[in-house]
Amino acid sequence: MELSPAYLQWREETLQKGRLEGRRLMVKNLLKHCFGTLDDALQKIIDPLSQLSPEESASFFFQLSREEFLARFGSPSTKLYRLPIPKLAKFRKAKPAKK
Repeated sequence: MELSPAYLQWREETLQKGRLEGRRLMVKNLLKHCFGTLDDALQKIIDPLSQLSPEESASFFFQLSREEFLARFGSPSTKLYRLPIPKLAKFRKAKPAKK
C-alpha cells in the first residue's frame, strides 16, 4: 500500500512536533529540578533550550547557574548559547592511582 505524500508530510510534521514537545517537557522538568520553581524568566528560556540537541542542553545543566542560564538564553537576540562550553571532565571523579 502506497501512502500519499500529504499523509507522509503530515506524519513527519506530527512526529517532529511530538519530539519538540518531549524536549520542552524534559527541559522544563530539569529547570524545575535544578532551581525549584519556574518563574517568568526561567519559563522564557524553555523554548530556546528545547531547540538544542538533548546532549547539548543536558551539558548546560551540569555547568550553569540560574544567572548564567538567563544570560545565555534569556534574550533571543543574543546567540551566546552557541558559544563553546568547557568539557564535563572537571565533573568526573578522578580514578585513584594504582599502587
